[in-house]
Amino acid sequence: TGRGEGGALNKEKRERGTQWARAGRGSGIECEDSPLQVLLWQYSAVAPDATRLPGASVLPSSSRLEFAMQQTTRRLARMIPSGISVLVFAVCWAAAAVSPAAAQVAPSPPTQAASAPAGCARDLVPHALTLRTDDGLKLAADYYGSGRVGGPGVVLLHMIPPHFNYKSYPPEFIQALVGAGFSVVNVNRRGAPGSEGVAEAAYKGPDGWLDVKAGRDYLVRQAPCRVAPGAVVLIGASNGTTSAFDYAWMAARSAAGGAARTGAELRPPAAIVLLSAGPYSENQHSLSSLLPRLTGVPIWAAYPEREREWNSAARRQAAEAGVSWRTRLFTPGAHGTKLFGTNPEITAELVAFLRGVLADGVAGVAGVPGRSGDGVRP
Repeated sequence: TGRGEGGALNKEKRERGTQWARAGRGSGIECEDSPLQVLLWQYSAVAPDATRLPGASVLPSSSRLEFAMQQTTRRLARMIPSGISVLVFAVCWAAAAVSPAAAQVAPSPPTQAASAPAGCARDLVPHALTLRTDDGLKLAADYYGSGRVGGPGVVLLHMIPPHFNYKSYPPEFIQALVGAGFSVVNVNRRGAPGSEGVAEAAYKGPDGWLDVKAGRDYLVRQAPCRVAPGAVVLIGASNGTTSAFDYAWMAARSAAGGAARTGAELRPPAAIVLLSAGPYSENQHSLSSLLPRLTGVPIWAAYPEREREWNSAARRQAAEAGVSWRTRLFTPGAHGTKLFGTNPEITAELVAFLRGVLADGVAGVAGVPGRSGDGVRP
């Protein structure tokens, strides 16, 4: 259980990585010296302390024990193939869960909606998956479920491949999105390590938007917690913003009846978040041609001081085109996903923006054809 008599941590046994489970004392089951017990020590001992649980500082209190259990279970799946060890884990964890100390600190896990299919759960650690694009590439990705069917979702697009990949987004940020009710697909764009394709094609040329479509299609059609078709948000960093704009262009073209290599109807994003957009964001489509197609898509753009010029000009253009384009200058700031390191407050502000956009349902967003009836509330 990670605790000695009187509720105080037994440092000596913690350092040794050994402890008798409470159940073991009465039943003869011993958890001492096993990799299992080391993992139980690591997570159950810190679960009551939000500041020591990885990522827990941005999670609601009801998610901390759930997060610890998911992390422990995932690691056990990799480390302990033995069914006996898993059985011991279950007994040890159950004993801890019913102890008086555990009852005082363990919050209740969230209740799943009755309509949720098997497998839909709130995921605070990722499920690895492989996406296939319409042009035949295999892309690595991570999926996080919100625990709700028909809710909103987010597609994350990282900075320039191959120098960056999908791990550029900090886990704490993704966990905050999940905690706010969003399912998430974090796409490893083409050309990034672990995904097929040529890196430059992710942001130059006609095909980079297909990476976005693959992530969106998974959320809407295949994810255990399937997302409402009109409730998918795109978040791009650096030239991930290029892919977001390219997808938005193709979706608007499809909605207007234009020809596109879609294989199915495209839907405009519910919102777009830009982390360090710049001239490269216009590689395929200039703002002057794109903005008239985005009149119903709210945009939130974050950037550091040195990127002020392009972003200020883009905001003025958006205002002239009737597009909701909010900007946020961060100091000292940094480029793209590095903003999470220099300015951690960006997480709360970004999540608040998304909740505000979707608070009245996607049907309340004007000017986008075919989006009525998709209203969701994260």
